[in-house]
Amino acid sequence: MRNPLYCGRQNTTAARKVNLIKSIFGKTPRIAESAYISDAAVIIGDVEIGEESSVWPCAVIRGDDGPIRIGREVHIQDNSVVHCGNGGLEIGTKVNIGHGVVVHCRRIGNNVLIANNATILDDVEIGNFCMVAAGAVVPPRTKVPDYSFVVGVPAEIKPEIHGQRLEYLKEAGAHYTWKAKEYKKAGV
Repeated sequence: MRNPLYCGRQNTTAARKVNLIKSIFGKTPRIAESAYISDAAVIIGDVEIGEESSVWPCAVIRGDDGPIRIGREVHIQDNSVVHCGNGGLEIGTKVNIGHGVVVHCRRIGNNVLIANNATILDDVEIGNFCMVAAGAVVPPRTKVPDYSFVVGVPAEIKPEIHGQRLEYLKEAGAHYTWKAKEYKKAGV
């Protein structure tokens, strides 16, 4: 028999009965009513998820070493991991965390895109209106100023974002906000 927690599974009735939102150390996740949480997402401990945010299949958010505060319209896509050290983690508003991203930092500002398979390491602070390129590895304790484009392994901070990239950041999550509402309405 197939394990109902297997993340590659179809959304079966048996799997839907598994509760993957868990308390630990006396802390229970707090999730806004309007947020969409996939049945296959795992959320543990001291986690707060804001209005119109979404957590997609096989994403893991683990608030067992410190509090994780996730703002409004934050979209954490499939197979991403969000965790932090003792100082906690704050994710702002209108943040898009792509597929397969590892977030293990201190702060992500507002209107930020973390592209697929990027890794954000310990004590990193990312400012507002920033883009982290796909596959980038942001080294520990990096301070990324507002309006930065971050790329490479190890990541380098490139010239300021402006023009089309800036406009994209302002509206990047609108599609996921809409899609999350549709998934929630459909009971998926």
